[in-house]
Order: sequence, then C-alpha cells, then structure tokens
Amino acid sequence: MAPAEPNGIADITGAVRQCLIPAFLYNDAEVHELERDRLFGRSWNFLAYESEIARPDDYVVRNIGDDSFLVTRDSDGQIHVMFNMCVHRAMQVCRAERGSARTFRCPYHAWTYRNDGQLAGLPFHTDAYGGEAGFIKEGQALLRAPRLRSATG
Repeated sequence: MAPAEPNGIADITGAVRQCLIPAFLYNDAEVHELERDRLFGRSWNFLAYESEIARPDDYVVRNIGDDSFLVTRDSDGQIHVMFNMCVHRAMQVCRAERGSARTFRCPYHAWTYRNDGQLAGLPFHTDAYGGEAGFIKEGQALLRAPRLRSATG
C-alpha cells in the first residue's frame, strides 16, 4: 500500500524527517518562497571557487534566488562580491557568465564601474547630473554582498 499524501505541515515535516520528501515540494511556490526567505536569505551561500577567478581582472557571475552577484578579482588581486546591479537604474552591469574585465558598463546609461565595484565613469556628469554639486561621484560603488569569506583568507 502506497503512503498517503501529506495533508499539512506536520505530515510534511514528519515525512521529511524520515527522508521521504514528497515530490510536489520540489515545485511548490510556497515552499520556494519559504526557502528563499528562511534559508538562502539568512545563511552563507557558496558563490565561486577562487580558481575560477585565478588571475587579476577575472570574474564570474552567479545567481542566488532573484539576486545576481558579480565575483571579481581586481587588478591588485583582491576578491570582491557585489550585486550585479547598477546603483542608478538597477540594470545588470555584466551579462556574461565569466571572463576578464577591468570595468563593467551599465547598458542603460553607461555608468561604468571598476572591477572593485567603484564608480569609474559617468557620462554627461555635468550636463545630466549637475556635476559634483548635483551628484558626488566619489564613494559611489556597486552594492557589496553583506559578507564575504574566503577559504584562503
């Protein structure tokens, strides 16, 4: 006799504790949202092997849930993890999965960021934004991941 379909959270929890994961859970939208909020949004997540960004200026792009991350090794060899999102209009600044680049340019308004995340270029800064009086460029950068840990340091 086949086991009965779980009816509630207690049945599901009991089945999972017995290593009997109901197949519908893999495609359940509510479970997916709970995992995003309670698991991926609150825990450490692996993004890349350092060997994937072995040389200065190497990068990889990785996604966790709805977030895209840019993992880079800058020209000085330091590793950075940033949201792959222009701070101006939230457009992705890197569309390739991997490669080597010193800068990343937003396709929307061409804001350009160095591979350490710092804003490097802002077209029409004076005409469109009023220069430094209208928008101070210094200190502007891609948003960093909340935490970064490397096995080598």
